[in-house]
Amino acid sequence: MGNERDRMITAKRCAWRSHAVARRPPSTRVLSMHMWPPLGSLTTGWAAMRELARDSVITCRDDGYEVDMDSDRLDVGLVHHWLSTDAFWALGRTRETVEQSIRASVNFGLYGSGGQQVGYARVVTDLATFAWLCDVYVEQAHRGKGLGTWLAAVVRDHLAPYKLKRVILSTVDAHEVYAKVGFVPFPDPQKLMILKDAG
Repeated sequence: MGNERDRMITAKRCAWRSHAVARRPPSTRVLSMHMWPPLGSLTTGWAAMRELARDSVITCRDDGYEVDMDSDRLDVGLVHHWLSTDAFWALGRTRETVEQSIRASVNFGLYGSGGQQVGYARVVTDLATFAWLCDVYVEQAHRGKGLGTWLAAVVRDHLAPYKLKRVILSTVDAHEVYAKVGFVPFPDPQKLMILKDAG
């Protein structure tokens, strides 16, 4: 009985928050394909990307976890701590670099039932042809619950309406996690190149 009540509370909370987002002025909501500004508009480029990254689109699970795209809700210090101390691909990354990467990306914060942030992912994209999913992280205490797979699925579903030609990522040991949401090995890896000593 208690679990059912908790699920109802979570559903109502998510519905209320999604309703609140829908009531926000259009300038603070997600830029859907038909809302994307024409070339030459003052809101194109980075301004449009920042507007998209600022939006709050909330997706919830029955157990209280939620993914929120509101960049203002992110605990940037915590994200920096995770990446710079526990993510092998980003060890030593500076706070300034993390802040800039957040500003220039579409962000997905993962939160527990109490509202605390427990994970993160971001996407670098032009929202027209290409996207790179990166910096996917779930706090150690919350691993083993399928949250990484769910977070990747939320990202996939958010990008789907844009009909991007290519959505890619790089992983050393999480192939099974991403395979569950549709990622496969790059068919022609010999075509990929990386800029040597890029920084």
